[in-house]
Amino acid sequence: MKNKNMKYIIAGVVVLVVIAVAAAVLVTGNKKKNSEDKMGKTEQSSETLTEQKTENSSELQTEKKTENSSENPEENVITAMYLTYGEENFIFIDTKNGTLFTAPVPEGGLVDKDGKQIKQEDLTRGNILKIYGNGIMLQSYPGQYPGVTKMVLDQTGKPEDADQYNEIIDQIYQEPDPAEPPYLSAEYTQPEAVVSAAITRGGYEWSYENEDGTTGTAKTDMTPVLGWKEINDLTLNEPTDLKLDFTKKPDTIEIIRWTEDVQKQYSEGSDLPEGEKVEPEEKDGVFIIPAAEAGYTYQITAKWGNGTVDFGFVTKSKK
Repeated sequence: MKNKNMKYIIAGVVVLVVIAVAAAVLVTGNKKKNSEDKMGKTEQSSETLTEQKTENSSELQTEKKTENSSENPEENVITAMYLTYGEENFIFIDTKNGTLFTAPVPEGGLVDKDGKQIKQEDLTRGNILKIYGNGIMLQSYPGQYPGVTKMVLDQTGKPEDADQYNEIIDQIYQEPDPAEPPYLSAEYTQPEAVVSAAITRGGYEWSYENEDGTTGTAKTDMTPVLGWKEINDLTLNEPTDLKLDFTKKPDTIEIIRWTEDVQKQYSEGSDLPEGEKVEPEEKDGVFIIPAAEAGYTYQITAKWGNGTVDFGFVTKSKK
């Protein structure tokens, strides 16, 4: 009887052990599954964050590209009206903000809407142009925009459209006295800017018409430029084209230059030494001194139908 009971006890213990082992296996399996689920979620979260970072990075790069798009000259466009004043002067005004500025018409870079090349002489007061460039406007008044790369005639407009800006033009221009001979300035490009410098006016013979219709005459001593006590100088870093901007364009000009040594040796009243003749060029109706060099004294004799005027300047190198 005892042996029989002992068998039952042993059998019961075995059953309990089996149940315990099965339970342990089940718990271990659940823990492993939960661990795998957590790892899966972690991996998914990491992938999601990576994707989000990639998307955000891409968006930031896109935004930066958009912000920096103005670095492309084609992106910097000013819509401006072409204004004229005096006899042959021109200037531009930004139609959006009313900024008055000067800008060189790029050689070969003036076209109509169809891309056909035109000349500055084809422009008229009131024309609307799209002006492309580097976007850098020099802080002066009027402003200066030397970095123009292209101009497109966008709308022909009407001359009377420009009348609204007459008061602004009057601030920078006064009608010259007919008894006053023309003045001259030289425009040239340096690495840092486009420079406009006044050229010294010397002697002249000038005839003019008075308000009553009579003719008046003004005359001063036509001393050669080498004898001038006061003369403006231009600083040139290298041979540079000089654009001659007369307040009234002459019919013809003659240019002679002398070296610095000759200028120093010259004394007033002595014979004028022979100088080197310089042939001027003419582009778009403007006279140009090609490849002007430092170390010279230049004399420009300009002639009109009613008079002759001498101008002069000295060229120096940047020290």
